[in-house]
Amino acid sequence: MHRIGMGTDSHAFADLNSGKRLVLGSVEIPGEIGLVGDSDGDVILHAAFNAIMSALGEQGLGFYFNKNNMDKYGHSTAILEVGLEKMHSLGFRVGNISITLEGKKPRLQKHIPSIQEAMSALLHVLPACVGITITSGDGLTSFGKGEGLYCQAVVLLEKI
Repeated sequence: MHRIGMGTDSHAFADLNSGKRLVLGSVEIPGEIGLVGDSDGDVILHAAFNAIMSALGEQGLGFYFNKNNMDKYGHSTAILEVGLEKMHSLGFRVGNISITLEGKKPRLQKHIPSIQEAMSALLHVLPACVGITITSGDGLTSFGKGEGLYCQAVVLLEKI
């Protein structure tokens, strides 16, 4: 049995003086301004969480986490772990995941291999099972104008 889920997440960039660091797929992107959020703002892990929960017929990030309990889950790997535990308890594993990021900045192509490696370790899949594409958005949305990042994730779950 297979299940497919789709998840999204988006965050605006923090202020220049915020000291927030950009984290994507649990990888810190050096020299880049982070995203606003109650956690580290990792749009990839948030979208992945939402995709996994969607495939399981469950609710998304906002149902499980809010401003009152987010400090307990400050790093998004802890958030994703909650979804992975639910997935495993229902007898599923990740088959593969496809991630698309939209944003005018920063240039992320050189970071794709690091993000794939980190995601493959978190999801217990081969790096080739983590597809990542990036689009600039051509200035058509606030993300395409450089105001933040938007992520879509599609996941295939397999019954163990």
